[in-house]
Amino acid sequence: MENDLTLLPFDHYQRYATAARLLSLIDGNPSILEVGANRQRLLGEFLPGSRILYSDIEAQPEATNFIVADASRLPLADSSFDAVVSLDVLEHIPVSMRLPAVREMCRVARTMVVIGCPTDEPHVLEAEAAANAYWNKHFPDAYPWLAEHEEFGLVDAESVSEVLRQSGLIAVNLGHGDPQLWASLMGAHFLKEAYAELLPLSCEIDALYNRVLFASDRPIQSYRRFFVGVRTHQQAYQLREMLAPSAVEPALLEFLKNLPESLQPLLQRLVHAESEWKASASLAESLQEDLRTERLAHHQTGLKLQAEAESAIVRIRSAEQGWKESADLARRLEAELIRERASMAEMMRRLHDVQATCEELEERHGRDRARIATLESELCAEQDISDAARGELVRWQEQIHDLANAMEELPDRGSSAPASPEPALVTDVERILAVLQRHRTLQGRADRLRGALIAAAALVIGVCLVLIITQMT
Repeated sequence: MENDLTLLPFDHYQRYATAARLLSLIDGNPSILEVGANRQRLLGEFLPGSRILYSDIEAQPEATNFIVADASRLPLADSSFDAVVSLDVLEHIPVSMRLPAVREMCRVARTMVVIGCPTDEPHVLEAEAAANAYWNKHFPDAYPWLAEHEEFGLVDAESVSEVLRQSGLIAVNLGHGDPQLWASLMGAHFLKEAYAELLPLSCEIDALYNRVLFASDRPIQSYRRFFVGVRTHQQAYQLREMLAPSAVEPALLEFLKNLPESLQPLLQRLVHAESEWKASASLAESLQEDLRTERLAHHQTGLKLQAEAESAIVRIRSAEQGWKESADLARRLEAELIRERASMAEMMRRLHDVQATCEELEERHGRDRARIATLESELCAEQDISDAARGELVRWQEQIHDLANAMEELPDRGSSAPASPEPALVTDVERILAVLQRHRTLQGRADRLRGALIAAAALVIGVCLVLIITQMT
C-alpha cells in the first residue's frame, strides 16, 4: 500500500517510529525541527499532523520546509520549536561538534529533545563488526555508513545525557533494537544488495519486523539509544512507561538471528549457479561472437560472390552482346565471303580465259617471233642483196654518170647523136630497180611485224598487270 510505513526498511522504521511515539506525548499540533534530515525526510510521514522544518548541512534541491544549517550553530531563536529531533546524526560528525550540536538542540527546543544514535558500547561494536562481516562477504569495500562510524567513532551515551541535564532538561535514556537481531537484519539487506533476486524476501523480512517485532524489540542492551530531554518529571515517567524494556519472542528472534547464515548455502548454490551461468554466458557470448564473425565472413563472402556474380553477369551480357555482334558480323562476312567466292569464281573463270588468251597470245607471239626471226633473216639476206645491189647500183650510177658525161662531150666534138645504151646496161638497171623495190617491200613487212610484236608484248604486259591487281584485291 502507498501509505503503509511498515514496508520501509526496518532500520528506518525503527528510528522514525520510535521518535514518533516519543513525540506523541506533546499535545496539539507541535512544531518540530529535524536536524540532519538528509534526503529522506520521513518524520513527516509518521507525524502527518505536525509542522516540521528539516535542516541539513547540504542543500536538498526542490525540498520544501528545508534550511541549510550546521547542527553546532543553528540559525534559529531560543525555544523556537516545540521539539527538536536528530536521528543517527551524531555518529556521522566529528567528536568536537557533537556536544555543541546537542546544546544547540536543547537551546532551540521548547518542550522536548529526541536524539537517537548507536552508542560506544561493546555489544554495539560487536553488532556493527558482524554487519561489516556480512557486507565484506560480498563486497570488497567497506559499507559507507559503517565506515564513517569507524572514522568518527560511536557516541558516548553519558556525555549526551550530561549535556541534556546541563541544559535544564530531564534526561531519559531509552533503548531499541536487539544488537544481534539488528546485525542479522542488516545482513539480510546486504544479501539483497548482492543478489537482487532476494529483494522480495528482504522486503518481507522488513515488513515482518515492523509489524510484529518492532513493538517488543526493546532489550536492556540495545543497538540504538534514544536520549530524550523533557521539561517535566511527568513526561519523563510517561516516556519510561511507554518504552519500558521488553524482549522479542525467543524462537522468532533465534530464527531471524540465524537467517543470513541459513541463506548462505542457498546463496552459495546461487553463486555457483551464477558462476556457471556466467561461464555459459561467456561461452555463449564467445560462440555468438564467433558466429557473428563467421556470419560476417559469410556475409562478406556472399557480398564478394554476389559482386563477382554481378560482374560475371555483366561480362556474360557483354559477351552475349559481343557474341551477337560477332554473329551479325560473321553473317555479314559469310554473305560477303559468298559474294567474294562468287566474284572469285568469276574472276578465276576470267583468269582462266585470260590465261588461255595469254597462252594463245604467247603461242601467237612465239609464232610471230619465229616469223619475225625468219623475216629478219630474210631481211638480212635481202639487206645483203640490197647492199650488193646498192653497191652495184652505185657502180652503175657512176658508169651512168660517166656515160652521161661522155654523151655531153659528144656534141662538143661535133659527133653525131649518141648511140643507144647497151642492152646489157639497161637490163642491169631494171634488175637493180627490181631489187630496190623488193627491198622496200621487205622493209615495210619487217616494220609491220615489229609493230605487231610490240603490240603483242604490250597486251601480255597488260594482262599480267590485270592478274597482279586482281590478286592484290
